[in-house]
Amino acid sequence: MKRLRILVKGFTVERDTVSAMTTITPGSLDASGLPQDICRGLGGFVWARANRHFGIQNIKVVGLKGELLLSSHFGLKGQIQ
Repeated sequence: MKRLRILVKGFTVERDTVSAMTTITPGSLDASGLPQDICRGLGGFVWARANRHFGIQNIKVVGLKGELLLSSHFGLKGQIQ
């Protein structure tokens, strides 16, 4: 998790989407799976039972210049165990 915290520089929320701004560039994307790891970690927090009332349905991971690296949509309703 430490390496992911170094890569993520901030978050924004717009309607039902949370975006993680990173220092990752599209050219640096390889088998490392960094955007997927960030998405998984953020998803675990966003969709935790205590945070479900915020209504977040989408996660985006954006790169250094704002380019979309990964987008995830979870239309999950109700309690997530």
